[in-house]
Amino acid sequence: MVVVEGLALSILVSNHLLSPLLLRFRALGSLLLWRRLAILAVMLLAYLYFRLAGEAYALVGMGLLSFVAVAQLAPPALLGLYWKGATAQGALAGLLGGMALWAYTLFLPALARSGWLPQAFLQGPHPLLHPEGFWG
Repeated sequence: MVVVEGLALSILVSNHLLSPLLLRFRALGSLLLWRRLAILAVMLLAYLYFRLAGEAYALVGMGLLSFVAVAQLAPPALLGLYWKGATAQGALAGLLGGMALWAYTLFLPALARSGWLPQAFLQGPHPLLHPEGFWG
């Protein structure tokens, strides 16, 4: 699963981020090298996350964290297709707000449970703002 997902993500990075840059600089011949470097970078980042938070965090928890982060993209995509009044500023505002809420309720508690943030973070500043029990 790790190899397949790592390859899929690195190909996505090379197709959508590196290829336009290489086309702009007329260096598309080096795409294979950059794709291999993207594979290496994705695998190293995955290993780094595993070493930082993964040992104290179950695979199911990491899957939930990833799924919710990607699910943030669905509302702007669907609303952009079907709602004529949708604007880029509204989509960006929704994405930024959703990602901030995702970071506060899922990502930062994962870092706190793995020891990279103080355990006091999990208590929250107020009972209604408890990161793992947001709004009660």
